[in-house]
Amino acid sequence: TGRHGNKGIISKIMPIQDMPYLPDGTIVDIIFNPLGVPSRMNVGQIFESL
Repeated sequence: TGRHGNKGIISKIMPIQDMPYLPDGTIVDIIFNPLGVPSRMNVGQIFESL
């Protein structure tokens, strides 16, 4: 859970070579579903993820 009461789950554990990455090669640590933020009205989750 986050500091704003949002819940999280681990949906898939992947090998490092299969993880998504940014154009500069940085591997992404976490991926949020953007539809979950407005539907739950949890704006603090956006600030926490920055």
